[in-house]
Amino acid sequence: MSNINIIDGIKSFFSSTANVKNKAEQSATANKFDKLSIAMEKWRDPSDKDEIEQHLQTLSHQQSIDNTETVYAKLSAFIRLATLAGETHRHDFKIQLSPYLDMSSLDTYNGFSQITISVKDVLNKESIWFGDPMYELFCAMKVPLTNSSEYLATKSSMSEDELHSFMQKELALVIDNNDPQSFRLHGIEDKNQERLDIAKFSLEVRQKMMKNKPFLQSFIMAKMKCFDYFSATASSLSSIFSELACHNSLEMAQSLKGEFDKVRENTEQTLFNLFNQKNIDTENIIEHCNTLMKKI
Repeated sequence: MSNINIIDGIKSFFSSTANVKNKAEQSATANKFDKLSIAMEKWRDPSDKDEIEQHLQTLSHQQSIDNTETVYAKLSAFIRLATLAGETHRHDFKIQLSPYLDMSSLDTYNGFSQITISVKDVLNKESIWFGDPMYELFCAMKVPLTNSSEYLATKSSMSEDELHSFMQKELALVIDNNDPQSFRLHGIEDKNQERLDIAKFSLEVRQKMMKNKPFLQSFIMAKMKCFDYFSATASSLSSIFSELACHNSLEMAQSLKGEFDKVRENTEQTLFNLFNQKNIDTENIIEHCNTLMKKI
């Protein structure tokens, strides 16, 4: 998707019904897991009933495109069900991964990955689609603002109001008058000057960030939220790694990590493209980011 159309593309994506299934579709999906529920009733230990019901409910909640958080939850639920099914049936639970497919040429999605889960003679292949960077960015913008990334040169435990106040007072981009390619971010830790990728922006965009502090703040806040969003979901991957290792599926765990790393990379690139447009309308970007960051 071109930089010129990225704002319209993102707005169109979020206003569409692509991620919403009607009640009939939700019901049909839930019914797919009825057979697994019956099987688990036979295989399980009586004390595991409540936990199994919880995992089945997680799996049966379907949408057209999942985000990394819900994918982690579904994989964890499925792997845990395999364990609870007992040694006799544990290896009947299968996970397959189809690597990221670039769909950017279609001007619809930037791409997506597919995970297929199945249980021999019980559950036919059920697909989990994820990896759309627009949807990932949308979800990332909804997390609370923190300084866990330690991008800002201040305490990591500050409240959102304190962080906003700090950025308004301290955050600034200063460009060297004698060398337009040389700059420094005030209010940012020295070790993070390069991590924020400001150098990759065009000179036009950097100059706008220098003159328009809310524009710069919008980008820095978005980077902070992306860091927290992906860090939180990545921490969940460690438990999936442990479970898959118990199932002798370390190769699958490594493949999944590679896919999720790619999702993060693509999402960060989508954010970068949002700000790195020619003849960029900074006020439109600021307004759009503020809208995305509103809690729902």
